[in-house]
Amino acid sequence: MEEEREEVKSFKELGTVDELIEACDSLGWKNPSKIQADAIPHALEGKDLIGLRCAVADHKCKPWCSP
Repeated sequence: MEEEREEVKSFKELGTVDELIEACDSLGWKNPSKIQADAIPHALEGKDLIGLRCAVADHKCKPWCSP
């Protein structure tokens, strides 16, 4: 069963370092996507990640990973 999470409104709330927050701001990324909000806390704990995001319309997956 999927755990319900409180909606995260900013990268700062996720505990992201200031340098990354500034980089996100410069790219116009003000709020994390759902996959970012789910993944960043695990990454900050030092866990390895593999994330998949599938577009519903075309079912193409965009994988990314962070060792």
